Amino acid sequence: MGVAILTDTENSVILHCMKQEKQATKQKGKKIHSKESDLAQEDNPQTGDDLAGILLSCLNAREKDVLERRYGLRRGKNSETLDSIGKSYSITRERVRQIERASLQKIKRLQNYKKILEEIITEIDALIARYGGVIAHSHLLEELLKKRVKDGDREILLAARNRLIFVLEGFISEFLHFKKSNGIHKDGWSKDNDRFASLTETLNRIEEFLKRKAKPVLDSEIAKHLGESIDSVSSYLHLTTKFGTNPFGHWGLLHWSEVTPRRMADRIYLVLKKNEQPLHYKEITKQIAQHYKREVHSPT
Repeated sequence: MGVAILTDTENSVILHCMKQEKQATKQKGKKIHSKESDLAQEDNPQTGDDLAGILLSCLNAREKDVLERRYGLRRGKNSETLDSIGKSYSITRERVRQIERASLQKIKRLQNYKKILEEIITEIDALIARYGGVIAHSHLLEELLKKRVKDGDREILLAARNRLIFVLEGFISEFLHFKKSNGIHKDGWSKDNDRFASLTETLNRIEEFLKRKAKPVLDSEIAKHLGESIDSVSSYLHLTTKFGTNPFGHWGLLHWSEVTPRRMADRIYLVLKKNEQPLHYKEITKQIAQHYKREVHSPT
């Protein structure tokens, strides 16, 4: 990874950070100290709010505002475009981009930068190892959120998700490998960049297996065929762009009607197949509404 070349304007933005670094270190220390009498670390993972708040603490008001709005870090707020932020400050979108880039670099100049991220890096390392050495970006977010948001409303969930995305995309890519999506796999993370090459081979093996079966199967069947753990196979299936799952947990090629039903007849067939017995039409429509989140009216 090359060293970023900053403009004089961007470098001037970074200087402010040195004066506030001790304050960020002290804040991190207080958070760690406060947890010493709590539950074990795995039961109290560092939240996106913790990390985002600490990382943003060395920025001035405008720098913090730009990053919060660009990444949608405020509760109930979505991310904003460069144009939208620029208009509110009467500056160009390019100037906003400069402030965003310089502010991220400023945070990375903190001497305790890696220490601040140490806990979540360790957690992500463990998840990557558990899921076969590679994990989809969306899958990683899902796993991280499970431990951080229990029964929150949509606004709380969105804010927590956005703050984790800010930490992952803005900083974790400095320490772990992030691979953009292509025609074979979605955005994903690994500790070893070469892992994505072997992933392609694994996904091809899964595709061949599904084509031979010619019908959707459970992930346990795929795991048995590959000789790998359910968790590893789950990760591969989350990463693929070619496979999908139906509401009953069976995986197959996306274009199969038993995976992606396009007609009501396809949904009726799947419900009857799942139940393995005749059903009254009212029960069929009830199950279709339940599994496919679609309102269906039975004939009167």
